[in-house]
Amino acid sequence: MKDKILSYLKSNKHYWWTVGILPGLYAITYLYSNNYTLVNSWTQLSYLVLTMVIAPSTLIILIGFLLKGKSERIKNTFYSSSLIIITAISLSLVVYLGWRWKALLLVATVTILASWFLGKHYKKGVLILSMMCFLGVLQLIFYLFTSLFTYDNWVKESPLVTIEFQIKPNIYYIQPDGYANKLSLENDNYNFDNGIFYSNMTLKGFNFSHQYHSNYPSTLTSNATLFTGQHHLYGKEKFKNELFNARQIIMGGKSCFRNF
Repeated sequence: MKDKILSYLKSNKHYWWTVGILPGLYAITYLYSNNYTLVNSWTQLSYLVLTMVIAPSTLIILIGFLLKGKSERIKNTFYSSSLIIITAISLSLVVYLGWRWKALLLVATVTILASWFLGKHYKKGVLILSMMCFLGVLQLIFYLFTSLFTYDNWVKESPLVTIEFQIKPNIYYIQPDGYANKLSLENDNYNFDNGIFYSNMTLKGFNFSHQYHSNYPSTLTSNATLFTGQHHLYGKEKFKNELFNARQIIMGGKSCFRNF
């Protein structure tokens, strides 16, 4: 292994996958390890692979073909700057969920200038990134095994699903997310009388749960308990960011209100 690494570092060969695949692979493993519940769909995975692996790899292959016959310094500058820039873009998309244009332009400018003088050392960066990818894959496998593959579904069959109303739709549930309730509006902070609204809605047949309170910090996790009539305790706290499959549970067949 040591001889192969030394041979790679000393050779003049450039491999497109070391620059085109490794940055995106590390970014994807990082994203899935830290935010799996937000990206656990085939559509999302396809998008990530397309934008972070296939697109940059295609670009590296095309430009690498055009650089055939060019000086070794030019090739080193291209592969070195591409490695850093693609890594910066990939991490910007998964960490900040967007393009940090000013920072990325600064990174690109400094990288291209530095690569002109230090580009011949870029393969050392490839080795470091390869190790990071390897550790990232191991971390993702451990996360999936301990959180997903051993996940015990908390949703149990509810007797409410046997209820079948004769007239549909018959229940309207309005949830003004972020709207202060009656008691909060009447306190000293707001001092707002919203009685007209409540009176008009009551006349239309709506009922209000003014004493309703949820211990869950987000609407998504709160609605998962509401539409199943059960507490989830965040799936035994295996998913820190949000509840696993919360949207599918609310909108799918596991909701106890699906027949209403």
